[in-house]
Amino acid sequence: MKTLTEQMLSITLVTLIKGVALAGLITEVLKFYAREKADKIFSALRRNSKSIGAH
Repeated sequence: MKTLTEQMLSITLVTLIKGVALAGLITEVLKFYAREKADKIFSALRRNSKSIGAH
């Protein structure tokens, strides 16, 4: 039987690992989304170079 401190430590560790994994996944999704957005913005800017200023 683990002590309360050991249980809390293992729970914290698991939560931390899950959090890091989730953060990594979110980062990848955001990177992909940002790239898509940037492509759209840049192509829109190329089409209409006067509309610079709206970020």
